[in-house]
Amino acid sequence: MPTLSLADIEKLRNILSDRIKPLIPGDYALLDLPYHENLGDTMIWEGERCFLSTLPGKCVYASGKDTFNPKGKIKADTTILLHGGGNWGDLWPEHHEFRKQVIITHPHHRIVVMPQSVCYTSPEALKADVKFFSDYPDVIICVRDKESFRILSEALPNPIILVPDTAFFIDCARRDEERKPTGRTLYARRLDKEVNPHADVSGIPADAEVHDWPSIEFPSDELPRKLRRRLRWCRRLKRFTGIDRSKTVTDRFWANVARPRYVADAFAFVKDYDVVWSTRLHIAIAALLLGREVHVVDNSYRKTLNFLETWFHDRSWR
Repeated sequence: MPTLSLADIEKLRNILSDRIKPLIPGDYALLDLPYHENLGDTMIWEGERCFLSTLPGKCVYASGKDTFNPKGKIKADTTILLHGGGNWGDLWPEHHEFRKQVIITHPHHRIVVMPQSVCYTSPEALKADVKFFSDYPDVIICVRDKESFRILSEALPNPIILVPDTAFFIDCARRDEERKPTGRTLYARRLDKEVNPHADVSGIPADAEVHDWPSIEFPSDELPRKLRRRLRWCRRLKRFTGIDRSKTVTDRFWANVARPRYVADAFAFVKDYDVVWSTRLHIAIAALLLGREVHVVDNSYRKTLNFLETWFHDRSWR
């Protein structure tokens, strides 16, 4: 039965700590934070926060790609961390291009890309990255599966480090080993462009409940409405004083309001199921953190199986 024990989770945390802690000797900035409704990306952010809290340095600046405004905040000795996830390559190009812009404008900083999965849909995109990173060979790139490690280590001159996903640093206090089974099965079927239309779904029970992340399947206007109210106040402030605080207010809203809400929503979504079949990596990770049985119906480029088979190759996830 494909599950993870608390000892398995601690093993992943130790690997991540041993390999990334030495890269961040002091204060750091965390950029490209996920200001969107994909709860899996918010889980990565939460795991990054939990992991970074174990380091001696402090976070001096944090932002999303559209609120990035580092003037006077990122000093020369600050390590720049670029948020992890599954957007290295050309499938989600806006995030990859933002990373490159940060690298271009901060050529003398230590820059660490947090754990990523790699997907190039065109050889030209990979060639463009080979050319780009030949000018920035000191950027340290962390990847979270062996296939991503192979692709980048064969192509780029940079240090490539294989580490687990940071979401495994999220506290497992929600785990209830004494819970009574509910008999419910979830088929978490993604609704975005990473869906695999040819996936083998023959093993999924007929009574499985089919859903994507609730924030994607049933989007709510509640949090955007709260943010819009705050930004209206910013516009009034700018009109009367000339001071624009919209980016700061947006960063704080996502860090203090949206992030904890979305992390809670992610685990609430999964917790009442005994078995999870997932096309999304972080629905599978949320279920594993809760001690549930997990099976994988993978996305378009095998992201989840590449990850799980890298760290737990002795188990069958299908």
